[in-house]
Amino acid sequence: MASASVFADFLGMAEELPAKEYKDAAAVIIGSVLEQHIRRLCLLNEMTTADVKDGRSVPRSTQRLNQELASQEVYSKVDQQMVTGWLALRNEAAHGNYGYSIEQVSNMLRGAMEFIARNPV
Repeated sequence: MASASVFADFLGMAEELPAKEYKDAAAVIIGSVLEQHIRRLCLLNEMTTADVKDGRSVPRSTQRLNQELASQEVYSKVDQQMVTGWLALRNEAAHGNYGYSIEQVSNMLRGAMEFIARNPV
């Protein structure tokens, strides 16, 4: 419950940011919450989230986890495609490629919130 509250707080923060024209920060926050949710969905469904390489644990990419969740029919291929787009937008923001709009970030927020609500952990 506590972590759900923290994620809700982060999404609440992200909701305010585009209105104040902080679309880049909002995209990174939304993407981070989404990534954590994907990892939790994997754990809930007893799926591996890391591999061992050279004797150490290496986290699997969120894109790979997204593909695996859809392959295991935890959610649909359409959801997988949506998540792929949101993760791409987050990566653009995180790497300083700001060629997307406030509207796209607002759509990302609405979509991610709806996705998380339909796929609870």
